[in-house]
Amino acid sequence: MSYPFKNTEPNKPYINNDEPFEEDKIKSYHKFMEMDDPAPLAELNSNKEYDVQSSIAVADFETEIFTLLRAGQTQSPEMDLPALLPDKLNQPQTDEQWFEHLNKSLSVVMCGGKSLILRLAKSSSTGRIEVVFGKKNEYIDFFANKRVEFEKKFVNVFQYWFSHPNRTTYSDIDFAPGKTLSDTVYNLWQGFAFNPSQLGSWRLLDEHIFHVICNGDSLLYEYVLDWLADAIQLSSGKPGVSLVLIGKKGTGKGVFVNAIGKLFGRHFLHLTNSRQLTGQFNSHMQDVILIFADEAFWGGDKQAEGNLKSLITEPFIVIEPKFVNAFTVKSYHRLIIATNNEWVVPASEDERRYCVLNVNDDRIGNSEYFNAMQRQLDNGGYEALLHDLQHRDLSQCNLRDAPRTDGLSVQTYLSDPMFQFLVHCLNEQSLFSLNDVPQPWGEGLVLSRTFLAHFDTFCKRLGKTHGVTENSFGKSLRRWLCENDTQLNDNDCVRYRKTRKNIENAMSKPDQQSCYSFKSIDECKAMIERKLGTTWKWNSDEILDEY
Repeated sequence: MSYPFKNTEPNKPYINNDEPFEEDKIKSYHKFMEMDDPAPLAELNSNKEYDVQSSIAVADFETEIFTLLRAGQTQSPEMDLPALLPDKLNQPQTDEQWFEHLNKSLSVVMCGGKSLILRLAKSSSTGRIEVVFGKKNEYIDFFANKRVEFEKKFVNVFQYWFSHPNRTTYSDIDFAPGKTLSDTVYNLWQGFAFNPSQLGSWRLLDEHIFHVICNGDSLLYEYVLDWLADAIQLSSGKPGVSLVLIGKKGTGKGVFVNAIGKLFGRHFLHLTNSRQLTGQFNSHMQDVILIFADEAFWGGDKQAEGNLKSLITEPFIVIEPKFVNAFTVKSYHRLIIATNNEWVVPASEDERRYCVLNVNDDRIGNSEYFNAMQRQLDNGGYEALLHDLQHRDLSQCNLRDAPRTDGLSVQTYLSDPMFQFLVHCLNEQSLFSLNDVPQPWGEGLVLSRTFLAHFDTFCKRLGKTHGVTENSFGKSLRRWLCENDTQLNDNDCVRYRKTRKNIENAMSKPDQQSCYSFKSIDECKAMIERKLGTTWKWNSDEILDEY
């Protein structure tokens, strides 16, 4: 692991000779760059305990040094957002002055088959710069008391601008990060919020990602960094995977996501309810790359499930502003979900859309730790973070192949009543109880209707309604206990058959009946774990506490 603050030539850092600097500190910096890494992550993979105070002290030293080294350098870009109405002291006086003023903040664009007025506005509630569409008549009314003399007549300043041959006009609108479009197409992409630079350090955030967000898991750590770098580089299509962070309040989930989000500026969106994420009117998502769903979703929200999956995987999105025709743009959306709830996302046994991380809670309440991290980011850390993510090599990674985590298995367990039912039966080593007598697993045949009735009782105890038939119940069994849902295989752990045997000691000879036979408990457990892609903690009274 090479830390981002190390230059390729550590003894030749950039120094602005026009600015005074403290010679002793620069010498100390050179000495520091030649020493071993204070807390190399490679050595910490097997030991999550490390000296946090020393790491904070090193980070503060880096911050002080880099503040000296960066003296006089270009600061991060800030968008110049002109006011729609000028202040009274700078009121335009002539027709051309009004035209120049309005042309800085307004443009005409064809959108969804309609001619609309486009302007950038800062949200008073969030501070986020947003694209706002309006109609011509709305602006005529707004500027009704602002008139200017033109050709011996007094006309509305907006109408003067609207009719001017040199007004800013676009025939189409698109969202194309990093691309140069035709002059006639308005690109919603406005660039990153910082200029990348090697003169800075994000060591504490890096350690936070490894120790807290990824809980010391090296494989997850590398995947998360690849996922973040891909969101910056946009070198290929959407990864088709969302990061899901589960942990207690105060662990630093939001600190991590907001630090990454700050790189994107106006192209970062922080949402706090599912309606904002999956609702009908979604103009706030038209120019967004990174979405932070903060306690904004739960796994049982069936109505929003389809929209959520489309947002993660589909290459295009239909944008539907209020009172404006819908239009389609390419979707670059990357989604990070964070919550302290147990059930977050709807996950199937072969789920590939979510990388679920159980966040470490060791840093809860450590304000010194979080304050030092923010100081480091504010003093060159953001620029260095952007630089390193832009230059991270992604040629060998496959983001669609996310690590299968214990956290994802728990989401599958909470999403699928059949999985819960099978775990219960295998832990109890019985299929069901007949006349209060447990029927041991794997001994003889079991009638499908009896097994379904037992499943129904189990679901009611959980407070769930399943509404399945014998046919759909059988399909759910095969999903978990068969190699293939449709083809028979010698490794299948459940078989469906017809029989006239008197299975349940009926008084009269039964007609042909549908029934199941099962392989041994160990074979069935192994099959379920193959379906999950990871191990499962069997015979645990508190599954969620275990994970």
